[in-house]
Amino acid sequence: MLASSRSVHTQRWAMGMYRLGWPVHLLTADPDEPLDYGPVPVSRLPGTGKATFFTSAHKVRKLHRALKPGLVHAFYATNYGFLAALAGCRPLLLSVMGTDVFSYPNKSFLHLAGTSAILKRADYIAATSKIMVRRVRWLKSSPARIAHTPFGTDLNRFRPAARNSLPGRENTFRIISVRHLEHKYGLDVLIDGAALLRRQLPRLNFSLDICGEGPERKALEARIAGHGLQDICRMPGAVSPEAMPQLLQNADIAVVPSREESFGVSVIEASACGIPVIGSKVGGIPEVIREGETGLLFPSQNAAALEVCLSRMATEPYTRQRMGLAGRRFVEETYSEEACLARMDKLYTKLTRK
Repeated sequence: MLASSRSVHTQRWAMGMYRLGWPVHLLTADPDEPLDYGPVPVSRLPGTGKATFFTSAHKVRKLHRALKPGLVHAFYATNYGFLAALAGCRPLLLSVMGTDVFSYPNKSFLHLAGTSAILKRADYIAATSKIMVRRVRWLKSSPARIAHTPFGTDLNRFRPAARNSLPGRENTFRIISVRHLEHKYGLDVLIDGAALLRRQLPRLNFSLDICGEGPERKALEARIAGHGLQDICRMPGAVSPEAMPQLLQNADIAVVPSREESFGVSVIEASACGIPVIGSKVGGIPEVIREGETGLLFPSQNAAALEVCLSRMATEPYTRQRMGLAGRRFVEETYSEEACLARMDKLYTKLTRK
């Protein structure tokens, strides 16, 4: 497996496939990682930075000869996928992750051509959402050898729980958004929507927690201050994977206001915890929110439309309860960790038997 060892998605796939009996060995360009890979061995590429993906093909070939793996699984087309293709690894399964097939190819004709060339070198391509499957088909100019392999959720960890009352907030309508603090995730729109909600429902007692870290922190803090929302809006920083379930369980709704989104892991985690989700109509988000059933959708970057959704959720507790229950059922039926790992297991088996 060629991937970033710092990614929680890498950890979940590596540990999940290991539990299914696959002897996984992770090769990464990261110098270290904060995640526990347990019995999965981790090897590191020499050097740092983007140049590593150009200069480490010999290291990959050497390890490939030593391990003689039945399959190489690379994550992210334009770095680890490029490296695996450069090293001539076969059979090659390439998992595309989002920006590598949406944003990167749009930079120039050369970026487009390069991405298409990498995709065509893979024996099979895995995509986490249906919209990504369609995008890959367009980039490859071929409908073959693409599998839909969404991220799954641990339903034992992410589950509904009795609302844990927080001191002084028992009667508060609690809104949460867990995102990297980047422009593409639309958190400025969420803050604007919260300001409109306060104006529309001045007597509503509500709170907004924006959890995460990133380059937009100062700009978002300034926006909160500009709207005078310091008393209701908190930015507590990054959240550990271990703390995520309880954080969601303590909320009334989750909001995913992205400008672009390839899948929507945060949506299915919130739904698994039995809370409804408001999301923007972009990328893979409409695939994981059933409009009017498990949550509500609004046009991206439209704070006024978001406020309408927030107002409805704030004033209709029965609707929140109904959507939360439906969201849990939806994830159980479609996005359980076991079901999604089974899809990847089937793909591994198919490629190693060729």
